[in-house]
Amino acid sequence: MSTITKYFQVPDLVRYASAVGITSASSVLLGGVLLNINYYNCRFDWRDIGVLGSLGAFIGARWVRGTHW
Repeated sequence: MSTITKYFQVPDLVRYASAVGITSASSVLLGGVLLNINYYNCRFDWRDIGVLGSLGAFIGARWVRGTHW
């Protein structure tokens, strides 16, 4: 089993980028559900979705970095 993990190690940068991307995507999806973003009620545009993604990326970066508020 140790030979398998030796060849399939993921670099730290990829793990950090994946964690930030997952938190950013999940914040967009959860924010869209909570703010009731749908196609029939077009109150939101790309800037609102960008703000949700930025907040998720900020939270993910803080979590990866390991600092506390």
